[in-house]
Formats: sequence, C-alpha cells, structure tokens
Amino acid sequence: MYIEEYWTEKFGKFSSQNYDRTVIDNLQGCVIDGIVYGDTSFTLVSVEDESEIPNNFYLSQNYPNPFNPSTTTSFSLPEYSYVVIKVFDILGREVKKIVSDYFIAGKHSVEFNAGNLSSGIYFYQLITDKTTKTMKMLLQK
Repeated sequence: MYIEEYWTEKFGKFSSQNYDRTVIDNLQGCVIDGIVYGDTSFTLVSVEDESEIPNNFYLSQNYPNPFNPSTTTSFSLPEYSYVVIKVFDILGREVKKIVSDYFIAGKHSVEFNAGNLSSGIYFYQLITDKTTKTMKMLLQK
C-alpha cells in the first residue's frame, strides 16, 4: 500500500491511495479563478511496506483493562473498509459510537474516554461490511 500526492493542471492536487489493486483518488486542493481552495502544496505523504497489511480483520483487547477513564483499542484491516466501533452497556444499550469512518488497510488504534459513564462491564464492537467482532472491557472508577 502506498499514498502519494500529485498535481493535475485541470483539477488540482490529489492524494492517491493504492489498496491491494484498488486506487482511490481524493481531491486535496485546487485553484479556481485565481482563488486557492484547500491544500495545494505538494509533498510525498507516506510510503508503507506492503508486508504490514494484515491477512484478517482483527480487534484487540483494550489497554489498559480495567481502565479509568480512558482506554485504547487497536484493530487491523486487510482491506480498505468502512468501520464503525460502538460501545454497549451490560444490557446491550449503545452508549457511545467511537468511530464511524473509512480506514485504509493496516493497523489502527482509537481512544475511548468513558469519563461520563459509571463503573461496570462494557462491550465494544467493530463492525465492517464483512465482519463484526465484540470484546469486553471493564471501567473501574
């Protein structure tokens, strides 16, 4: 997987992201009638080793666990995916949506702050179009 930026005279600056034979281009900035919109500087964003792309969807145990008041969880994606991570209480009621966004293939981590929740057992769930994984965590104040 790699991410690079390029400029086109007709449209402006794009970032191009190559995900396992799928290329996604995003408009980063342009100039229209002499007015600059967005980012028009040109630099290489990043280059990643393709061997770092995981083979499976994976949701790790949050750390620390038990936690107070914030914790971090990591997840891995084998392909570009729309990801939702939700937190539920012991009765199955959704208490927080931590993530709702597109992610590139690779390893990612997110932080959850439970400062407004009471002590107890909670569940966090990773949802993509291809998988759903759930883990338990303990908030201890």
